[in-house]
Amino acid sequence: TSGLVNSLARLNVLSFLLGVIELAYNNRMVPLKTVNA
Repeated sequence: TSGLVNSLARLNVLSFLLGVIELAYNNRMVPLKTVNA
């Protein structure tokens, strides 16, 4: 079961990193959109 737990932990880390990257991307795009608008 340790392999399953490790794979789940990796998926959680990947999803967490993707969420952080998405938030950072959205936070960067908002000022750019306001400046362009």
